[in-house]
Amino acid sequence: MAGSIQKDSDPPWACSVLVSAHLIGKKWSLILLTEFRHNQFKGFKAFEKKTGITARTLSRQLHELEQEGLLEKKKNIYRITPKGSELCTALDALRKWNIEWNRIPASCPNRSCTECGRITFKQKGRPE
Repeated sequence: MAGSIQKDSDPPWACSVLVSAHLIGKKWSLILLTEFRHNQFKGFKAFEKKTGITARTLSRQLHELEQEGLLEKKKNIYRITPKGSELCTALDALRKWNIEWNRIPASCPNRSCTECGRITFKQKGRPE
């Protein structure tokens, strides 16, 4: 099957793990999900100004997250879905793992990735 992620030699669980990793590994996905999870997304213009993301890229990323069922759009307002919220819960477990095993400080005071001093946006529209 052309373009398929899973190979016949992969263990049965590999597909779901790889698909999830691909989904959350897309540029801006995690940042946008955390913004919506904590009600920090204050609209296109505010997010563009805060991050340097272009309007076209932001629109495309929001549409992709909507297509995946992680966000929903009603009356031109995006909101996180139960599916997106549950993904964020899974990401909390990944965060805890990272703190324990990679010596990442647990005391991040920010509720949103764009508030974090560890994430910088040197080039317009490109998270480091």
